[in-house]
Amino acid sequence: MNTDFLFIKVAVFPGVLFVLFGCLYLMYFERKTIARIHGRIGPQYVGYGGLLQTIADLMKLMFKEWIFPKTAKKAALFLTPIALFLLAFLPLSVVPWGENWYVADFSVTLIFAFVVIAAIPFLSLLLGWSSGSKYSLIGGYRAASQQIVFEVPLFLSALTPAILANSLSLMDITKNQKIWFLVLNPIAAFVFFVSMLAMMERQPFDIPEAESELVFGWKTELSGIFFGWSIFAGYTIMIGGSALFVVLFMGGFNGPGNNLGVLWFMLKLALIWLILFAMRAVLPRYRMDQILRMSWRLMIPLSLVSIGLSIGLLFAFPNFFRGV
Repeated sequence: MNTDFLFIKVAVFPGVLFVLFGCLYLMYFERKTIARIHGRIGPQYVGYGGLLQTIADLMKLMFKEWIFPKTAKKAALFLTPIALFLLAFLPLSVVPWGENWYVADFSVTLIFAFVVIAAIPFLSLLLGWSSGSKYSLIGGYRAASQQIVFEVPLFLSALTPAILANSLSLMDITKNQKIWFLVLNPIAAFVFFVSMLAMMERQPFDIPEAESELVFGWKTELSGIFFGWSIFAGYTIMIGGSALFVVLFMGGFNGPGNNLGVLWFMLKLALIWLILFAMRAVLPRYRMDQILRMSWRLMIPLSLVSIGLSIGLLFAFPNFFRGV
């Protein structure tokens, strides 16, 4: 691969600059979407339709004073938000955004993405512990337990596209979707989407950051740019989870037109983001016990059913999946 082209991919698209500007755009997009649903007037016009408000928030985070509790483990508290952002970025490096738009491609990119995702709960817990605050620690425990318990159905549901495509490569899974796997196996798509929401800590699974109970969960004691890194990490996780859903269940960059792959991918991604933001605007928060019961009693059994459904499709329609 041409090294200059690889540098462009890593630095620009789908690399670091794309993720950073994507996070800023998602802040703006989320604020506008929720304001439209709730009928809030301010975000509709302040700062050229809300655009300058996002830039103002970024500048505030960059220059705000750093304040930490005396009991905090400062080294861990400094480094963990940055490490969380970098870790959240890694799965995006193996996502095929277009025919030639990916940072890395090998035979087990699906496994690589989920190995990285599996490490995220431990960083959330580490950040909560290092803050030296009981609210942050409780939020860290909640985040870790919620994410760990939903990793199981998330991974199991992700196996169904691999079974249907006969590959653990995200590129192969994308190219081998003659019909969206969302249509062929909606159970797996549902389980993956719900588990993805829990991993992102998005509504209705925002229990680790419950403002009415824990101030702001494991992010409570972060300030200035370190709080900004945690926010960017959350949006990066959302970009990565949504991109994986598009690849696994919505055909990735497949669509009409040979040279429009990236455009189709971004349109599908925007649809997922719109659904996520709308859900935040209208859904109430679950309790912790309800979240755990949902995973063990509903999501995991459904994920096993989805695997059985995929195997059944292979046996029922061997000619359709032959050569895949």
